[in-house]
Amino acid sequence: MLLRTILIFLVFPSIVLAQICVRTQPRIIEGKRQIVKINFCCIGYKRVRGSPLKCEPICTKSCGNGKCVEPETCRCNQGYENLYNFISNRCVPKCKGECMNGQCGSPDLCICAEGYKLNESSGNCLPICNSGCSNGNCKSPGNCVCNEGFTLNAKSQICQPQCKEGYQVNVTLNECNPVCSTGCDNGFCSLPEICECHAHYQKGTDNKCEPICKDGCLNGVCKSPGICECLTGYSKKTESSCSPVCKDGCVNGFCSAPGKCSCNDGYSKVNESSCAPVCQNGCQNGLCTAPGECILVHQSNYCTMLVRTILIFLVFPSIVLAQICVRTQQRIIEGKRQSFKRNFCCKGNKRVSISPLKCEPICTKSCGNGKCVEPETCHCNQGYENLNNLISNGCVPKCKGECMNGQCGSPDLCICAEGYKLNESSGNCLPICNSGCSNGNCKSPGNCVCNEGFTLNAKSQICQPQCKEGYQVNVTLNECNPVCSTGCDNGFCSLPEICECHAHYQKGTDNKCEPICKDGCLNGVCKSPGICECLTGYSKKTESSCSPVCKDGCVNGFCSAPGKCSCNDGYSKTTEISCSPICKDGCENGFCFAPGECSCNDGYSKVNEDSCAPICDSECKNGRCSAPGECTCFEGYTKQSEHNCSPVCKDGCENGVCEAPEVCNCNEGYSKISENSCVPLCDRGCPNGYCESPNKCSCNEGYIKIENICMSEMSAESSSTARNAKTEMPVNGGDIQMNACKQRCWNGTCIDGKCSCNPNYSLTEDANNITQLLCLPVCERECIHGYCASPDVCNCFDGTIAQGGFDCSSIEDIENAGSTGSINNFVTNWLFLVLIVISVVLALIIFSVFHILKQRL
Repeated sequence: MLLRTILIFLVFPSIVLAQICVRTQPRIIEGKRQIVKINFCCIGYKRVRGSPLKCEPICTKSCGNGKCVEPETCRCNQGYENLYNFISNRCVPKCKGECMNGQCGSPDLCICAEGYKLNESSGNCLPICNSGCSNGNCKSPGNCVCNEGFTLNAKSQICQPQCKEGYQVNVTLNECNPVCSTGCDNGFCSLPEICECHAHYQKGTDNKCEPICKDGCLNGVCKSPGICECLTGYSKKTESSCSPVCKDGCVNGFCSAPGKCSCNDGYSKVNESSCAPVCQNGCQNGLCTAPGECILVHQSNYCTMLVRTILIFLVFPSIVLAQICVRTQQRIIEGKRQSFKRNFCCKGNKRVSISPLKCEPICTKSCGNGKCVEPETCHCNQGYENLNNLISNGCVPKCKGECMNGQCGSPDLCICAEGYKLNESSGNCLPICNSGCSNGNCKSPGNCVCNEGFTLNAKSQICQPQCKEGYQVNVTLNECNPVCSTGCDNGFCSLPEICECHAHYQKGTDNKCEPICKDGCLNGVCKSPGICECLTGYSKKTESSCSPVCKDGCVNGFCSAPGKCSCNDGYSKTTEISCSPICKDGCENGFCFAPGECSCNDGYSKVNEDSCAPICDSECKNGRCSAPGECTCFEGYTKQSEHNCSPVCKDGCENGVCEAPEVCNCNEGYSKISENSCVPLCDRGCPNGYCESPNKCSCNEGYIKIENICMSEMSAESSSTARNAKTEMPVNGGDIQMNACKQRCWNGTCIDGKCSCNPNYSLTEDANNITQLLCLPVCERECIHGYCASPDVCNCFDGTIAQGGFDCSSIEDIENAGSTGSINNFVTNWLFLVLIVISVVLALIIFSVFHILKQRL
C-alpha cells in the first residue's frame, strides 16, 4: 500500500488529491464484525446530492464568468481571464493588450479613462495631448514633456526647437531656419546672412540673386532667366541683343545710338537723318553720285540741271536722275533766231522709242536677279539685294544677317568658309573653336582668347576660371567651387570649409549634415529624412518615436526602459512585469480594480469603501454568512439546515436536547447520568430488567413483567398466590417487609428482609426512591454512549451492539475518526519513507568513509 502511494505521488502528482476518497470502517453485520469501505468527498470537494456519490470542487470565492474545476481553481469562460492569475480570484473580462489607463468592461471592450484614447494596435489607452505633442512625449492628459533641445510653447502647447544665434523658428514647419536680414529675392537663405540662388539665377551686387541670360543681353536688361528687355531707345534685334532706333531713318549711314545717325565710310552728314556721298576732289560741272564717283552734266543746261539736281537730291534723293531731260536750243528759222525746247533721254538712260519718246535706264552691269529702274540702279527681286548699295553692283542673293565669313549662295542659304559654322540666330558664320571657348571669344578658327579672369588650358583649350584661395576649379562645370576639406555628405560646400545641407538635412557635429526627422526621433536614430530607426531594446511607437520594449508586457504600468516596468500612479509591483492597483485599506471579499476603488466579488455587497460582506438570502440562525448563500455556524454549533445552526454537544445529548454548546437538557421523564447522557426514569425502578422509556420497564431474559415489575417465574407465581390470598388472611408487618424485599431484590436473594446481590451485581440506591436498594450489573469498563445491561455487557442507547463490548460511538464519530486515521496513516507512511531515505543516505556516507579509510591504509 505504501509503495503504491509513493509511486502514484511521484508519477501522477496531479491526481494525488482525487475527488472521491475511500476509507475502511468496522461494522457488525448479521452478528459478525466486518471491515467495510466507505466512499466520501476528499478535502476541498463537497458532496452533490444524489446517488451514486458525486463530488464537486469548492472555490470559496465565486468564479464569476468561469467554472470551478479544482479546489480554489477557476477555469474562465472564453473572453475572460483569472485576474492577476491568483487562485483565489474570479474571472474578469479579457481585453486585447492590457487596457492600461482604462477598464475592460467586457471581452475586447476597453473603456478608457477620461483624457485617454484607445490605441487599436496595442490595446492600451494612451494619454491625449491636444497639440499632438510632436517632438515630445505625452506623459499624461494635457501634459506634454518636450524632448531635449525643444521648448513648450505655452499658448499652442507645441514643442518648438531652441534655435541658435542667426536662426529663428519657422512656425509652419516647426523648425529652425537661418535669417537673412535683407531678404533673398530669387533664392533662399542657406546660412545666416548668406543667400543661395535658385536655378538660372546668380549672385549680383548686395548679395542679391539676379537672373541669367546665357547669351547676354546687349543694350538691354535681363529681367528673368532667358528674357532680355531692351533699354529705352532700343529695339529687339535678336533674343539676346537690342539695336538703337533712329525713328527718321539714317540714309547712307547707320543708327549708332538712339536718334543718332552715323554716316557710312565715304559719306558725310547732310541732315540729322541722311548722308551724301563725298568726292574728295570735287565734282565740277557734275554730280557726286557715290563716294569718289562724279557724273558730268552738259554746260548749257548745267545750271538748270544742277539746281534741279540739288533740289531733287535734297527733297527726293531717290529720284536724282530722271529718265527724260529738256534743253533749249537756238535755231535760225526764216532768218530769225529762235529758241525751242527739246526732250531727250537723260544721261544714263537710253531711247527705246522715238514717238512718243520713251527712255529706260542703263545699268552697265547686268542686274541679274533684278530690274534696272534707274541708271546704274537695280531693283532686286524678292530674296535678292544690291550688295553694299553700290550702283555698280548687281542683285545678289540675300541671306539672314550678313553671312559674314561665308557666301550667300541663294536666298537664305549662307555657305560658311572652312573653319566657320553658321549661327542660325544671327545668320553669320562664326569661327569654330573645338573646346567651345566658354568664358572667352573665338577670334578665328581654333584661336580662343579667354575673358579677363580666365586662363586657357593648353591641353583642353578651355578657358578655366582663376580661382581665389579656398576655391578650386570644377572641371565638369568649369567654375570655381569652394573647398571643404572634410567633404559635405548630404550637402554641398557653399563657402570654403562651410557645408550647406540639402533639403531635409541639418548641420550636426563636425560640420556634417545629418538627416531631419521633423517630428523628432525619440529613443532612436534619424537614419534618413523622416526615417526614424529605433535603438536596441526599443520598438516603433509612432513614425517619430520609439518606446522601450518589455517583452513580457507591463500590466498597469509603462515600460520606462528596455525590460524595466514602472507602475502607473496608484499601482504597485506584483511581479517584474505587472502592477496591481493599490487599495491602501485593503479590499476584503473583493478585488482592487482601480487605485482606491474596491469591487466586490459576485455574491458580495459593499459594507464600506474597503470591505465587502457575503450575501445570504435568509438569516443565518446561530451563525454568520461566510460566503454567498453559505452559512457558517458559530463555534459550538453545527448545521441543521442551509440557514439554521443548532448547538453541539460533542459527546451527544442522549434522550435530551442540546440547548447550547455542551449544555444538555434531558427530555421529560429522563434523568442525567452524565454531562451528555440521559436515561429514562421508572418511578419504581426496573429490577431484573431495564428502564426502556419513562416508567416502562423491559425485562431481562428469564423474567416476566407483571404490573411493570420484572419477576422470575416463581416469584410471579408466588405473587399471584399472594394476591389471591390477600383477601383471605391478614398480613402482619414482617410479612409486608419480606414481600417488599422480594419484589425489589432483583438479581439478588432476600435474607431476613434484606437484599443480598448475586455475583457481579452491586447494591445501588434507587434514584427515584433513596429508601429502596437495587442490585445493578457491574461492567468493569465504562460503557461509552450506552449502559451496563448485564455483567460486563454494554447495550447502546440506540439499541445497537457496542463495538468491543463497551463503545457505542456514533457513525459521525467513526467517520471523523476514520478520516483522522487516514491522515495519520498518510503522515506515518511519509515519515516511514523519509526515514528510509535518511537511512540509505547515511549508509552511503558510512560506506564512502570506510572505502576512503581502506584506500589510505
